[in-house]
Amino acid sequence: MAVLTKEELNQRLADRFGQTEDESDISFMEDITDTFANLETNANAEQLKDLQTKYSELQKKYRDRFFNTGDDSGNDDDVFKPTPDPEPKVLKFEDLFS
Repeated sequence: MAVLTKEELNQRLADRFGQTEDESDISFMEDITDTFANLETNANAEQLKDLQTKYSELQKKYRDRFFNTGDDSGNDDDVFKPTPDPEPKVLKFEDLFS
């Protein structure tokens, strides 16, 4: 089964029905066109909703990270904390030759 674009589908319908003036053919073509347009609108609305949700989450994370610095919720995964250097081992001059 081929997946067609809107233009390809309209062209195939025009080839199939030609320039008929039969009311049922015209109604069928209108139904297909309206259905295709509705599916596109629903897909775009769903994508927009997902993007808005992701944007809101990122905005909240940004705000929390920079404006809630005194919050000790234990969620410091994003903050770099350097590990302390280990104490250096003290060597004596005699230890170098043994």
